[in-house]
Amino acid sequence: MICFCKVIRYHPDEFKQAGVDSGDLGLHSVRKGSCSYAAAGTTVAPPMVSICLRAMWSIGRVKEGYMSFERACDQYLGRVITGMDCNEASFAISPPYFDFTGCDDSKKKDKMLNQIVSNFMVGGVHLTPRVFHIVKMCYASLCYHTDFLKNTLHKESYLQSLPFFTQIPKALQQFVCTRLPWSSTSHTPKFTGMCSVLVIFISLLKLTMFLLFLT
Repeated sequence: MICFCKVIRYHPDEFKQAGVDSGDLGLHSVRKGSCSYAAAGTTVAPPMVSICLRAMWSIGRVKEGYMSFERACDQYLGRVITGMDCNEASFAISPPYFDFTGCDDSKKKDKMLNQIVSNFMVGGVHLTPRVFHIVKMCYASLCYHTDFLKNTLHKESYLQSLPFFTQIPKALQQFVCTRLPWSSTSHTPKFTGMCSVLVIFISLLKLTMFLLFLT
């Protein structure tokens, strides 16, 4: 809560234009705001069950016994609370990842990437494949947003001094990218968390692009 108050105190004019005054934001503001946006910020809102389960709110003993966690709606909820527009095709964008498509030494670069991630982690060589994949995706996101973070974070930020942030190899950073379903490659992660309306829209868009290619 102190952090929120400091931000408002340092930028009073910007927040006043948005109708926010000191004391309006509190410790649970991010949680309340994200849940409210997910439930009512779009006409294709995720199910309340998924929202309550992610927020760790009780939905009653009976409902908790019959309504359990499922990946599909939770993944869709994850996309919604990022703030992306559900009505835009860009909502289906992939997370940042390393794409070595068309690279002659792709196996060598992938091995180099795995070695770097393992070295930066304490006990990295002993991580399970699932955990290692998560860490690898987090590293890809860090590489993808490096320039933004360097320009946004304070120079004395702890992240600015960490080796895995300051020693990102340029040879690997150039292969970090995001893709949309119609431009995906064999290296692109599986697209998840998309509602049926968006899937139909993407199919129509692919068909349109194909017809334009034929003409």
